[in-house]
Amino acid sequence: MKSIVEKSTCQSNRDGYIKQNSHTQKQAAELMAAKQLICELACITEAKRCSVLFETGCQFVERLVQNTKDCQEILTDPKRNFWTWWKVEFARDDRDLVQMGANFYDLNYFNTKLGMLELGIRQKAFLHIVYQ
Repeated sequence: MKSIVEKSTCQSNRDGYIKQNSHTQKQAAELMAAKQLICELACITEAKRCSVLFETGCQFVERLVQNTKDCQEILTDPKRNFWTWWKVEFARDDRDLVQMGANFYDLNYFNTKLGMLELGIRQKAFLHIVYQ
């Protein structure tokens, strides 16, 4: 896949030496660029995107965990790291939508994200995080 970020992959450090950006830095830059592009393409604010992130995260857990008490615990317990994991998954989906050239004139951003909840590999990763 072609990278969203077209910037140089090198940066200077304090001593003037040029070093290659790490894979993690490149990924973070790509995800940030995708987030900005999604907001532009879908004509939404960052606050609206955050609202969609929260709503779809809650719906994702509710679909997989039938017990309301367990669901609440997963969503609120910081030790489970659900929201950290969900933010990365959500950002990756945004990156994929940008790379696919998603057109939000035909599809509502929220409905598009809801449709992406059913990915089987994501469900397996979630169950691993929750029940490890």
